[in-house]
Amino acid sequence: MAPRTAITCLGLLVLCGRAEALRNSHPIVGTGASADPSLKTVLSRVERYVEGYEALLSTLVARERYVQKVPAPPGQTGQIRTLVSDFLFFRLPGKDGPWLGFRDVLEVDGTALEHQGERLREIVASPERAEARAMAMTRESTRFNIGRFSRTVNVPVCVVGWMHPRMRDAFTFRQAGELDVDGVRAWRVAFTEKRGHAIVRTPEGLGVKSSGVILVNPATGEILQTEQQNTLGPLHVTIQVQFRPHQEFGILVPVRMIERYDDGTDRLETEAVYSEYRRFTATARIR
Repeated sequence: MAPRTAITCLGLLVLCGRAEALRNSHPIVGTGASADPSLKTVLSRVERYVEGYEALLSTLVARERYVQKVPAPPGQTGQIRTLVSDFLFFRLPGKDGPWLGFRDVLEVDGTALEHQGERLREIVASPERAEARAMAMTRESTRFNIGRFSRTVNVPVCVVGWMHPRMRDAFTFRQAGELDVDGVRAWRVAFTEKRGHAIVRTPEGLGVKSSGVILVNPATGEILQTEQQNTLGPLHVTIQVQFRPHQEFGILVPVRMIERYDDGTDRLETEAVYSEYRRFTATARIR
């Protein structure tokens, strides 16, 4: 068996694109009138949005259906793996407390696992130990992944966290056109990690440069879609996440994540769909 290529994301546990076009979106001809805000103004709105978004998203749980596919050459059989998990978005207490993402795998290819959400209750009840638990759960959940690519960057709000003011000096930005997204005139804002910064790293500590695009409502700073791209030697990684309004909670939540891993020899394609959002507390039982 060929060795596994590993890529991990340091920012992934501190909230921490162009896989395919957004459905119902198309380019707009012309980039707007002189009354359009400046890029600096839009980025400030994005930062304020992300700061408020953290409090609103924290302790929400979604049901994640995560389908992984390893295509096979003609005449051979590929691999498919389906995971059903509860995904908890959780921010540690404190002004600059880090964001943590917890994927608690409940089913593997239709076979139920034990524990059924008990660990998530323990995390909310004991936030002082949440970061260590997040690392442990990330390592555990990756053992169910298929394919030759070992990865922990598949967190739907990873790029959103990179837009926080505390990380503003890590990236450069430019406007890269506009799209109509479900009736919203969205800006395409491209970002590139600056030299010397490395949010994404290999397990050996090698930094992997990040770049991508966010689709933003320029009037509100709301993030409608994120796209992350990383390249490590021949390996190219693209992760796209779509956000849509949730009526009950009044915020945009991740609804779909698409991943592509390709090193010229092997490929991995995944799609995660998020539904059944609910607020979770230490006394609530996840069903």
